[in-house]
Amino acid sequence: MTLRYLLDAHVERALAFGLRRREQEVTVWRLGDPGTLPLDASDPATLRWCAAHDFVLVTGNRRTMPQHLADHLDQGGHVPGILMLNPKMSLGETIDNLFDAATVNVHAG
Repeated sequence: MTLRYLLDAHVERALAFGLRRREQEVTVWRLGDPGTLPLDASDPATLRWCAAHDFVLVTGNRRTMPQHLADHLDQGGHVPGILMLNPKMSLGETIDNLFDAATVNVHAG
């Protein structure tokens, strides 16, 4: 199975462009893209969407997402994964790390 990323509204659009340019086979969608939720979707709705569509959430939201994730899991929900961005990493480093995670997953699958 190919790893699929959903970038939340807190993630800059340049990350999606850079990752898509680096690897055509990695699916990278962002909230607000056709087929996803609107940019202002709530954290709980975003988690439910990721679970239903088998996307790993990429977020920089350290303020509210951890509690919403805990609530989601406590209610029996699941998500394929959540990657919390490191604000100290450059855009290039972030793209490299997301690429590595996606390709390790592809090769291991």
